Amino acid sequence: MWTLTTGMDVATVHLVSDHDANWVLDSARTTLSSHGLDHATVQVERTVDGRKCEEDVTW
Repeated sequence: MWTLTTGMDVATVHLVSDHDANWVLDSARTTLSSHGLDHATVQVERTVDGRKCEEDVTW
């Protein structure tokens, strides 16, 4: 989240879920809007074989 201009806060988020992508997107936008963040980019990605993000990280 950051301030783009005075009075305009924006957010960018990447979500990974095994739930319906449309439901996740709608829920995320509703949550962000309830906090005054109506300008947001939300990317939803499905899990692969039930793995979580932290399981895909290779260091």
